[in-house]
Amino acid sequence: MFICPSCNKKGIGFWSKLWSGSDSPSKCKLCGELSFVHSKYRFGFQSGWPTLGKILGTALSIFLLYQTNSIFSLFLFPVIWLACSFWELSSLPMRSITEENAAVAKKSGNIFIVGLVIILGLAWVVTSL
Repeated sequence: MFICPSCNKKGIGFWSKLWSGSDSPSKCKLCGELSFVHSKYRFGFQSGWPTLGKILGTALSIFLLYQTNSIFSLFLFPVIWLACSFWELSSLPMRSITEENAAVAKKSGNIFIVGLVIILGLAWVVTSL
């Protein structure tokens, strides 16, 4: 469980925080308020230490592959990657959001997706001519 920014108690579930965004916020099980992880934290280098752990885990896995010549050393890579991803998720800050703002974000996201599908469809039609 993760801390809700509204009530400052552990009321946000793991999967809820993992999939939360401004268009699909998490609901606190204790106070019922909505919160989300801002998209600027969800992609890229969210925090330095977990990312460094992922890079070092990748390097260690490849190093062990070359040293032992055993494919089983590559199983270390996903274990370290997942552990660092969970560490990263737990360190991401959450923000409060209202139901009205979440509805606006969902509508904006839907408009973006429809526009993208139209552009890709037109590009396909033009290349097919």
